[in-house]
Amino acid sequence: PREAKESWTIYLQKDPSSPWADEARKNLARIENAQARFNKTDDEVLSDFLTAFRNGQAERARQIHNDTKGLLRASMVPLQLSRSFLEAKQRGDETRAKQSSDAMIYLRELDQEQNGDSFVSELAGFYERVHQDKVEPLLQAKNAFTRGFKAIDEKNLKTAILEFESSRNQFAQLGNAGEAAIAESWAAQLLPDVGEVAQSRSRLSDVIASAETSKFKILIPAAYYSLGMGDSRQNRLSESAKNLKTALHLAEAGNNNFEVQHALDALTLHYAGIGEFETALFYAGKMLSGKADYYESISQSRRDKGTLAFLSLKLKFFSTSLSLAREHLSITQQTETSPNTSRVNDSLRRM
Repeated sequence: PREAKESWTIYLQKDPSSPWADEARKNLARIENAQARFNKTDDEVLSDFLTAFRNGQAERARQIHNDTKGLLRASMVPLQLSRSFLEAKQRGDETRAKQSSDAMIYLRELDQEQNGDSFVSELAGFYERVHQDKVEPLLQAKNAFTRGFKAIDEKNLKTAILEFESSRNQFAQLGNAGEAAIAESWAAQLLPDVGEVAQSRSRLSDVIASAETSKFKILIPAAYYSLGMGDSRQNRLSESAKNLKTALHLAEAGNNNFEVQHALDALTLHYAGIGEFETALFYAGKMLSGKADYYESISQSRRDKGTLAFLSLKLKFFSTSLSLAREHLSITQQTETSPNTSRVNDSLRRM
C-alpha cells in the first residue's frame, strides 16, 4: 500500500491534468481510505462512537461497535466506556461518569436489538450499580488486563497469562462477570504457546459453555477459533476445520466483523495447506469482499496478506505472491520497533 500510494502521488505531481489523473486520484483515495481503517487509535474509536451517540446516529454507532467488539481488548467500545466511567468517578467528575454510563446503556440497547447478546447489557448493568469503594479495585483489574497485552508485545507469554488470570480473579471477586470472562478467554487461548494445549482446550470449552449460559455471544467465536488453531497445532485437521467453521458461522450471525475476518483467514490458510485450492479460494474471496467499513486491525491486515501470498504461491501465481509478500513486509515494518524482529524476518522469508 505504501509503494502504491507513493507511485500514484508522484504520477499526480508530474501529470495532474492528463486523462488518467482522475483514475489516479480515485486509486489514491481508495488506498488512503483503506489505510484510515487501520490507523485509528483507541481514542479515535471512542470519540467517533460518542459523536454518533450524541447525534443519534444508530447505524454509525452500531458499525463502530461491530468492527471493534471482536478484538476483546481495550479498543472495544464497552471496555473503553467502562474505563472512562471509572476514571471520571475517580476524579469526582459525575458529569463525565454519567455520559459514559448513558453511552453504555445506549450501546446495550443497540446490541440487544441486533444480536440478543447479553454481554454489554451485563456490563452496563454492573457499572450502573458500582459504588465508589469499587472504583480503585476495578481500575487495578483493568490495569492487570492491559499489562497482559504489554507482556504479549514483549513475547513474555507466561507473564501475559499470569496477568490475565490475575485480572480475571480481581474482576470475579468484584462481581464483574463480563470482564472476568474476557480475561479468562485470553489466558486460555495463550496456553498452547507455552505447551499447555490440553489445558487450553479444557478451559476454552468452559469459556464456551459459560458464555452460552450467560448469552455472552461476543466471546464464543474467538473461543472456537482458538480451539481450531489448537487442533491445527496437533494435526487434528478435521476437528480444526470444524471449529473454525463454527467460529465463522457464529461471528457472521453476531455481526462480529473482526472474528469473521479472523476465521476466514484461518480457513483459507487451512485449505491451501492441504491442497484443497477451490475451497481455499472460496474463503479467500469472502475474506477480500468482507472487509470492515470502519475499522480493520492492522495485525489482521498483515495476516491476510501473508495468507494470500501463501495461497498465490501454492497456485504458482509467483508475481502475485511476491507483491502480497511485499505488502506483508511493509505492514510488518510499520508495526515493529526494530528491523530485526522475528516478525520482520518471517516476512522476509516469504519473499
